[in-house]
Amino acid sequence: MALEDPRRVRAIGLELKLSAPVSEGLTLRGIIDRLELDENGELVVTDYKTGRAPHPNYERKSLSGVQFYAFLCESVFGRIPAAVRLMYLKSGEVITATPSSQSTRYMTTRTNAVWKAVATACERDDFRPKPSTLCSFCAYQQWCPEYGGNPAQAAAEAPVVLAAMHDAP
Repeated sequence: MALEDPRRVRAIGLELKLSAPVSEGLTLRGIIDRLELDENGELVVTDYKTGRAPHPNYERKSLSGVQFYAFLCESVFGRIPAAVRLMYLKSGEVITATPSSQSTRYMTTRTNAVWKAVATACERDDFRPKPSTLCSFCAYQQWCPEYGGNPAQAAAEAPVVLAAMHDAP
């Protein structure tokens, strides 16, 4: 109740599953936490977050997911939402942006570029590791070339090792 008055929310979809074709053979799917109508009858996409709100310098990057939902809304409903927003439940912070036709076109361009890069990597069997701080949490380190492992062994060994880890007390 401190974040918003639920009586004023005009939700038209919760956990709304949408999908839209981007190009031949490529369909994007997403689940919108809440799709609602604002006081002018315009669409608003709301995505709930349980973590911390990002530093203001990183807000734009954090909005990329809801910009993706704007693309889905335009593709499925023929309308770009008037607003997309992130609601950080713990802090009560709300980050709002106004999507544009340019931002939804960018989503299509970016997605096609990523899809092409994945297809090229598959054709060449070229999947180079990209080390980051998250590597310290990865259960596949022993097969990762970055750590001296052999990724070819992962297909046979990983299911056995990971199942044993899961079953351990």
